[in-house]
Amino acid sequence: MSNAPFPPGSRIAIYLRDSGGEEQELSTAQQKKELSAWAAQEGLVISQTFSDAAAPGSSTVGREQFHAMLHHFKNGAKESGVVVWKFSRFARNIDDAQFYRADLRRRGFIVHSQHDQIPSGADGRLFEAAIDWMNERYLADLSEDVKRGLRFNVTQHNAVPGNPPKGFMRVPLEIGTRRDGTPHIVNQWQPDPEVVPLIRLAFEMRANGQSYANIQKETRLYKSKNGYTTFFKNKIYKGILIYGEIIVDSFCDPIVTPEIWEKVQRIGRRRKNLSRIPENEHPRRVGSAYLLSGIVQCQICGSPLNAHTIKMRGENRREFYACSRRKRRGDCPARHIPRHALEEAVTESLLDQALSLENLLNIQSEMSKAYHTQRNEDTHHAKEREERLAKVEKEIANLTAAIAKSGHSRALLSALSTLELEQDDLKTALERLNSDHPPANYSPPELATLAEEVKRSLKSENPEERRIALRSLFTRVVIRREKKRLIGVLYYFPKDFVYLRAVPPGGLEPVAIQIPVNAIIKRKKRSPS
Repeated sequence: MSNAPFPPGSRIAIYLRDSGGEEQELSTAQQKKELSAWAAQEGLVISQTFSDAAAPGSSTVGREQFHAMLHHFKNGAKESGVVVWKFSRFARNIDDAQFYRADLRRRGFIVHSQHDQIPSGADGRLFEAAIDWMNERYLADLSEDVKRGLRFNVTQHNAVPGNPPKGFMRVPLEIGTRRDGTPHIVNQWQPDPEVVPLIRLAFEMRANGQSYANIQKETRLYKSKNGYTTFFKNKIYKGILIYGEIIVDSFCDPIVTPEIWEKVQRIGRRRKNLSRIPENEHPRRVGSAYLLSGIVQCQICGSPLNAHTIKMRGENRREFYACSRRKRRGDCPARHIPRHALEEAVTESLLDQALSLENLLNIQSEMSKAYHTQRNEDTHHAKEREERLAKVEKEIANLTAAIAKSGHSRALLSALSTLELEQDDLKTALERLNSDHPPANYSPPELATLAEEVKRSLKSENPEERRIALRSLFTRVVIRREKKRLIGVLYYFPKDFVYLRAVPPGGLEPVAIQIPVNAIIKRKKRSPS
């Protein structure tokens, strides 16, 4: 007996879809073959065919032929309706399935499934609703099964599908035998020992304020600097894998320390919107060839001093530090400062005053006091976060039990996802707060030796070595020019004691020690043109 709702000779459209799996009964070719044979048997004419291959039914997004089919029927189609192999091919989302079927039927077209046995009349709508529910439930169950299998492979074998991030490689691992007797092989993500040093270098450079361009020049991790946009946000480099909804806290040994990671994230947040970045922290200033660019300010108005070059005849040129406000608004009377004069004056102040043994011992004492104050604060904050973490883990356990008992819902899954993200943030914060990096306690001879190392770097002919030494010793220089004299203040050793290896990057931030700068601008001999 015929189950076709169309009279013989009717023109019909067919819609085909598969999800891209290997099951041939779900392929569009197989569906078309069966529907063509059925149409010939019923005396129907297939005048339009719409086909979406490798398109999931969970959404209509990206299903171009599905939307082409809807457009065709909305614009006066000659067909009596559309036929699908099963309603699951039309849509697995219950809302999409019922909405689009109802829209076509309200326009006078028939929507028919060849394989779903649907009675006629109002009872048929009830059967269709049940089928839609089963199709969506199948999709949800399949998703849970896939997640469960994926979580097992990730947590038990460090096996993750897809291409690993930069610095990791795929290593095949046999974990058993499949039902057909073939080996069950998965791919682990493991750190690539040849690339790991470059990963660390990239993070260290970023933590010290280097631009993507400079990092790319030194490491060549990507084809262009654009690759670093998401690179520095990937938590896998501190040992945490986030794959969809799966979070594995101890996926691998951290490639970078928590301190370096946190410092890079702070830089990323500051530079997310360049319009909100303080002018003296702009990447172009940090990466400038001028040694003090980004850390020198006008003492008159407080604006950054920018690099300014005047080209002369031949190959000669004159280089200055110029007040950015004077150039931009013209209301600051600050005069240009010759580059070599300012850089030499700052270097001499560091050599003569900042690196004296008396000053270094004073700094070491201040850092020791700051360390004990910071540790007391960290202990207090760690206790607060431990209490909150215990509550969050209890809430996660309650939600998981509720889902296991009564089934999931969007609200429950959303609440669970939010709690798991908070759990991850709390664990990261606790890891940072509980890490203890006390400042070194150098003897006077040891400090003197370290100071000599820095002095050699400050006198180096290598500009980059001088830049690293300078930026490791102070945060800013506030300066003005009065005729042939430079007058200002050097704010020394506030940000990190990194260069003398007393505290790790991202560590203590003691109060700045101010050193006056008072120097005469000496005329630099020009090379003959």
